[in-house]
Amino acid sequence: MTNISAKAIVQCPLSQADRQLSLFFKSCGNTDGTIARLELRADLAITGGAPLVFERPAIATITARREPSEMLPHYAVSWAPENGGPYPTFTGNLRIGTMDDYESFELLLDGRYEPPLGVLGAGFDLVIGHRIADSMAAHLLQTITKRIEETFIAEEHAKRAGTAR
Repeated sequence: MTNISAKAIVQCPLSQADRQLSLFFKSCGNTDGTIARLELRADLAITGGAPLVFERPAIATITARREPSEMLPHYAVSWAPENGGPYPTFTGNLRIGTMDDYESFELLLDGRYEPPLGVLGAGFDLVIGHRIADSMAAHLLQTITKRIEETFIAEEHAKRAGTAR
C-alpha cells in the first residue's frame, strides 16, 4: 500500500461546504449521495515528450462519517476500476478544512492505494505509478472544486435575480 494526500481550496463559504458536497455527490451518482460515478484521469508531463493522459472509468464510493460532536463533515472515500483490470484501488478520507476567511474551505484527501499487478505493479509504482495516483487525486479534487464553485456562483446569481428556489 502507498500513501497519498492532496488538497484543494474551494471558493465557497465554509458554511456551505456540507450542502455543496452533498449536491455534488448526488449529481454524480445515486440520489442518497453515497455513491458517485466519476471518470478519474491522470495527466503526466514526460520530459522531452508529449504529456501522457491516463483515463479509466472508476466508481468512487462516498460515505458520510460525521459524529454528532464534530463541527465539520468528513467522508470515507474509495475508488476502484469500474471494469476491473490493472488500476490502483484507493481507500481514504475526504475532509473539510477551514480557512482564515470563512469564504473558502479546503478539501483534504488522504488515504492509501494498492498498486495493481503485485510485485510488477510495485516496481511500476516506484517509477511512475505514484505520480499517476497523485495526479488522479488532484484531478478528483479539481472536479469537485469546479462543480461546487459553479453551483455556488449560480445559486448566488439566482438569489440576486430573485429566481432562487
